[in-house]
Amino acid sequence: MFSGTIVYCGRQHHPEHGLIHVLGYQNSAANLADGPNAMLLHLPTRQLTPRPGGAPELDAPVAVDHWVLLSTDQAPADWGAAVAYPGDMRHHLRAFLPATVVGRYFGSGQALPNGDFAISHRDLLSGVLDRIERLRPAPW
Repeated sequence: MFSGTIVYCGRQHHPEHGLIHVLGYQNSAANLADGPNAMLLHLPTRQLTPRPGGAPELDAPVAVDHWVLLSTDQAPADWGAAVAYPGDMRHHLRAFLPATVVGRYFGSGQALPNGDFAISHRDLLSGVLDRIERLRPAPW
């Protein structure tokens, strides 16, 4: 059971690895198991299909409670909100993370089609977050 999910997706030019794409999330999880558990995120390069504990109902509306945060290292200097990181964060980790982000909240009883959030890089750079859309999973 998850609530209060914050999702971050961004791209960075890493000094050693070149252009990279970063995905991160934070949520409040209730462990319903008797012991420890783990979550693995599989990131295929062509298609993402959500699987929250079972096969998704592709046509079902899903209640959402998410902050979607986005970033790009190609944004102008006055773009987005600055991100403050803890002073003791390892420098190697910091190289993968953004200096600024923009975001939009989806929730408050809102139901959206099952799927993933997406926005074009052009719309992201222009700050038009109303263009974030919900992409529905393709049938198997």
